[in-house]
Amino acid sequence: MWRPAVELRGKAWVELSVVMPRWEIHREEASLKVKTQLPRVFIDAREQWNELGCKTSLELSRAAAALGQEKVLAGITRMAQEGDLLADGHPVTELPDPSQETKDINVDIWPHKPPKITVAPGRVAIDFTPERLLMRPLLFSPRVEVRWEPLANHIDVYA
Repeated sequence: MWRPAVELRGKAWVELSVVMPRWEIHREEASLKVKTQLPRVFIDAREQWNELGCKTSLELSRAAAALGQEKVLAGITRMAQEGDLLADGHPVTELPDPSQETKDINVDIWPHKPPKITVAPGRVAIDFTPERLLMRPLLFSPRVEVRWEPLANHIDVYA
């Protein structure tokens, strides 16, 4: 068996310390945002209400003025016709009685025109952000330390 020429006796050890690498992880969650705007329907039935008699104050005053003007002109026409009859020698008792005039009865269906309908379309806005995962390793190099302690300065030399 072979032996070394010099033998050192002592206590030796190796220390190896390793710090496990760590990871730095940052996570951003996915987000989904949905904004909706419902469709809107606009129905303009002012003309139909005017036909029925439900008018604004301005429209009522215009209609009353037109009706008043029409009645005044009809009254003037009737009085002029009666004056002509009296001038021609007809007695007052033969003049036509306005209460005995016949009036027509008319049945009508409301509304005559359909209302104006406009539609504003709805909208959908989608904002999607995907999930993000950021990983960064924090690496540490291992630390190795070798120690040796001789035992009482003992050295054996072989020849």
